[in-house]
Amino acid sequence: ALAKLVEEKTEDLSSTNEELVRHNNELRQFSYTVSHNMRAPVARLLGLTDLLNRSKSDHDRSEIASMILKSSRELDEVLKD
Repeated sequence: ALAKLVEEKTEDLSSTNEELVRHNNELRQFSYTVSHNMRAPVARLLGLTDLLNRSKSDHDRSEIASMILKSSRELDEVLKD
């Protein structure tokens, strides 16, 4: 009876461990996807703010500010998703 109980508990632990491994892999994939999806708008924001700081023309600065707003909205959408 004790051997059967140990065998059942071992099977339960094995099953639970497999489930945890699966969930962990899903979380890793989710984390990779989120980080990848956030990287593009963040990289654009960094590049655009650098351009904004270097720009002398009001017209160029206005266009860059518009692009910064667009990239910020894209990042906001990624975060909302």
